[in-house]
Amino acid sequence: MECIIRYEKPVGILMILSGYLLALLGGMIGLLIGSRLLAYNLDDKGHRIYLFDEPSRRHGRVMVVLASIVIVCGLVLNISLRV
Repeated sequence: MECIIRYEKPVGILMILSGYLLALLGGMIGLLIGSRLLAYNLDDKGHRIYLFDEPSRRHGRVMVVLASIVIVCGLVLNISLRV
């Protein structure tokens, strides 16, 4: 069983809003911000140390999914317009 150590800090509203906006506009930077919110470190024993609190990680998951959808839709639209 993996023990989780919680060293969490909240994220500012500006970072959350900019992550959503950039996920909708272009995808890649929003994807990077969302994945950063999901990040954790491992200590010497292999326990997870989360960098951000649970609400911030939920926003990060939504940003990653949203940015992925925007990237895929952009690629499909780009390919379909070239044909």
